Amino acid sequence: MGHIRAEPELKLMLLRHWTLKDSIQNSDYMVSKMTMWQEQGKKLLLSFLAKLSVPLHQAEQKFNFMDPELKRDLKQNIMKVAEEFGLDEIIMHSYVR
Repeated sequence: MGHIRAEPELKLMLLRHWTLKDSIQNSDYMVSKMTMWQEQGKKLLLSFLAKLSVPLHQAEQKFNFMDPELKRDLKQNIMKVAEEFGLDEIIMHSYVR
């Protein structure tokens, strides 16, 4: 049986199965924090991606096919800009097997 360990995880919906943009737009946490049902929230999402240095064409393709360097640094980059966007609870504790 595999070893189970605790690991911090981003509060992004089905990130490994969707695009980064879709994952953010379908995360209850991100939608409420960025008020994405309003025009200003949609602009805030684009600003968030720009601060992460994630080009829109990368954010709109399946996460598995994103630039490996962008994927590798994503969690760290989000944590760097989280406070600026009011994402004080963007990390949750999860378990990996």
